Amino acid sequence: MNSDIAAQFKRIHERQLTIMQNDVLTIGHILKGVTREQATQFRDPNDGDKGWTVLQVVCHLRDFDPIFLARTRQMVNEANPAFVGYDVDAMAAKYGNEDLMTAYDQLVESRKQAVEYFKSLSDEQWLCPGTHPIYGPFSVTDQAQQYCSHDSIHIEQILKILAQQY
Repeated sequence: MNSDIAAQFKRIHERQLTIMQNDVLTIGHILKGVTREQATQFRDPNDGDKGWTVLQVVCHLRDFDPIFLARTRQMVNEANPAFVGYDVDAMAAKYGNEDLMTAYDQLVESRKQAVEYFKSLSDEQWLCPGTHPIYGPFSVTDQAQQYCSHDSIHIEQILKILAQQY
């Protein structure tokens, strides 16, 4: 990889890590003042009675952060691993008794670990491949991007859920 392209990829990766950090801070700002009732009463309006609550969304983000990091580690340490899919609705059904801010704090800690791991990677490691169960061929760079897009989707979802109370 020539030095100009390598420098450009390095800037892109640094921006992805900044977004990964900022997304978690954004979620924290949104959650300030959210009561247990608000976190568990309102559901995603796009999905009716089966829609997730804010609590379920935050727990989902918390639980997928280490899954994403494990996939990243696999790509770095194994030759083109194939990832398994998850039944996210079955996972979400188990979150009802969780504490919102505890789940958020766990997400913050998990994200710190992920960002530190990504910072430790060489340029070549950012290109390590894997196979995603939905997207097919997938690299470490794709995984960093998935953190960001996954966060964005769920930040919007949290905002839509909370907007119902107004």
